[in-house]
Amino acid sequence: TNYNRTSSLSHVFLVNKLDPKNCISSYLEEKESKALSDWSHSLCYNIPRASNDAVLYCKSIADGDEAKDFKIEDDSVLSAMIKDLADQLINNKVKVNQSSEMSFMDKYLIPAIRRVLLNNAAEEVIYSINGKKPDFMLGFSKKRQDVYCFFVEVKRPNMKSNYQEEGDMTKLLKQLKASIDKQLLLGLRDPTSLGLLMEGFKCSLFKMTLVADGVYLPLLIKLFSLVEEVHEMALLPLIVESLMFVKNELAAAKKRLEEKKTRKEKKAAKERMSADESSQSDDNQRGQKVTEEHRKKACIIT
Repeated sequence: TNYNRTSSLSHVFLVNKLDPKNCISSYLEEKESKALSDWSHSLCYNIPRASNDAVLYCKSIADGDEAKDFKIEDDSVLSAMIKDLADQLINNKVKVNQSSEMSFMDKYLIPAIRRVLLNNAAEEVIYSINGKKPDFMLGFSKKRQDVYCFFVEVKRPNMKSNYQEEGDMTKLLKQLKASIDKQLLLGLRDPTSLGLLMEGFKCSLFKMTLVADGVYLPLLIKLFSLVEEVHEMALLPLIVESLMFVKNELAAAKKRLEEKKTRKEKKAAKERMSADESSQSDDNQRGQKVTEEHRKKACIIT
């Protein structure tokens, strides 16, 4: 695919074990392709699982049964989120203009993001949703720097453009890589970033890591579909499970970033960047120093 070719120029190699045609392995020799496939299938991610009661609650709504008489016995946070969102979706009768990406996302995705990721969030958590690319991003503030680690790209249903210079997938991968590089510059040796590609009601969740110095590997973690109609309510638990995974990953990344780093550790982290990005970072830092010198001279002159 085009985004695989484009992204590989930036040392980004997509691994999609659910769709081999859209995986970097399709460009490799048979032996290397099998090794990569075996490795990706061996990875295990701790994705929270909804209780049977929560799943049955959503199914009863989808089947048109009287859900108000159905009791969820467990008192887990995950079950409470699923029940709250199910009740919201039942009462959400507002029709949206599907020609608008923002309106579409506001109706079908943002309620889940607010309930799972933003409800009772720490003060350091920051997010942006203003209609610009990316369509949504979430992170935290560290030492007066905004570090975004989760990005959402939205393509409304039945939308195709022959005039886009780069697709939403390519944009998402670039954002994930930029997040990894920023974390490296802050001294985090093992950074991660997450991205959600929303193509109509179909969603793909990715996690990017550095598997070797300068080699960025985004891996497809989960596929799920959003709830369009009440009879599709059985899809809701998987949505909440996926966003809870994002929440846990962001909490772990925040904890790693808050740990104090020695100068040696910061240098080692920076060396993990791709050579072109590391060089660009040095140029930016030199430019900042030059700018600072100009400011000092300007102050002296005035």
